[in-house]
Amino acid sequence: MSPDIEWHVGDETDQETVIKTPHKQPSRWRKLAVSLVVVLGIGLGVAYLSIPRRQRSRPPSPPPVPPPLAETIDREAHALAAGDAPAYEAVLDPIDAQWQTAQLSSFQAWGAPPGTSQLYSIVATGTLADDSAWADVIQYRQQQYFSETRFYRLRGNQWFRSRPVLAFWSNPQTIDLPPFKVMFYEQDARLVRAVTNYLGQAYGRLCFDLNCPAEAGGLGRDRAFSSRAQSASTPPLVTLDFEPDVQQTSTDGVWPITITLPSPRLQGVYYQNLFDNRGRTRLGYNAWIEQLADHSLVFPAVRIAAGAGASSAVDNGGDLFVEAIAAWEIYRLQGQDPQQDALFNLSTLQDNELLPLADLWNWRIRTTQNSNVLEHMQIETSAVVAFVEQRFGPRDVVSLLNAIGSAGSLPQAIESSLPIRYDEFDQQWKDWARQYRAGR
Repeated sequence: MSPDIEWHVGDETDQETVIKTPHKQPSRWRKLAVSLVVVLGIGLGVAYLSIPRRQRSRPPSPPPVPPPLAETIDREAHALAAGDAPAYEAVLDPIDAQWQTAQLSSFQAWGAPPGTSQLYSIVATGTLADDSAWADVIQYRQQQYFSETRFYRLRGNQWFRSRPVLAFWSNPQTIDLPPFKVMFYEQDARLVRAVTNYLGQAYGRLCFDLNCPAEAGGLGRDRAFSSRAQSASTPPLVTLDFEPDVQQTSTDGVWPITITLPSPRLQGVYYQNLFDNRGRTRLGYNAWIEQLADHSLVFPAVRIAAGAGASSAVDNGGDLFVEAIAAWEIYRLQGQDPQQDALFNLSTLQDNELLPLADLWNWRIRTTQNSNVLEHMQIETSAVVAFVEQRFGPRDVVSLLNAIGSAGSLPQAIESSLPIRYDEFDQQWKDWARQYRAGR
């Protein structure tokens, strides 16, 4: 809109121009629109304030973090070292009362290493399902270091030592390492190899002493078992079956022999010292391994030295002599006099009870007719072996053993292994037995 201009005439000096802008009244619809906006704004504000406010939820508190597994292992290690039964009981699974009782019944102090030597070392750890964990721990025990796999369970935000979790073991494996067939689980592979190599060397020494055939895997005293085991042509004669769900070593009476053993991670293995910076150590004295080497392996080694095959016994007789020489060898390995028990048992027989030597060779015939005579025959056969050692020497006992497999009779075995005719041997045996029994 253009302004209205009014001119006022007067003196030139007083002349001025006045600009006048007319005031226009706002229209009615505009007033209504403004009023409506105001009313709507107030309504929306009231509605917003009337909406119930959502309470802000606090974030849930995180679950309490359990103490590290190493804390329980440390308390257990010190309780074992000190022989502190209450402290040891405090780390055992409180829910498994039967297992807890078994652990406490065999509890004894392990002792602590001298000076500042390390008490224990955690070699490896891992977790399992159901709030379980495992740890490989090597700890000082009775002048050696004892390595075992321990299992733990989380209960009430606390780790406790628990019974083994069998799900830890998987992937069963079988290898032939003559004279052994070895069955084990993948998790035991490292320790099984160490134990098997040790037993293999013990078997090699046995075969050296007993003059096993070379093709049977017999090794020299100082040779490593693994260097020739794969080249042996004899099928495995002993199955070593390492199982995590057995607690004691057992041997069946079937030929070839099966020896079932606990997992070496549960049985535990003694070492001479802690691992060095390259993870190496040497096996210490392990009674269960020595029992295998000095007892369980003797019988199969003796059978091989006698010429027995893997599928059967000495089929042409002579089994009692093989068993008697096996017992004789066990006594020698354990540093005991092999004749002591044999001669004592001989003294229990009556003068007229000595059986003909031929009956001892063909024992199956006599025992089939009278099974009660077997014990008598075993006593007399052991005495014959004692006589051979006294009369001819230990090496001739081994020579007699080596001749049994190929001999068709006792006279043939005697004459092919000893420097004497059979009739002379028979007479000297009777005289020796009579003199010994007369002087008892």
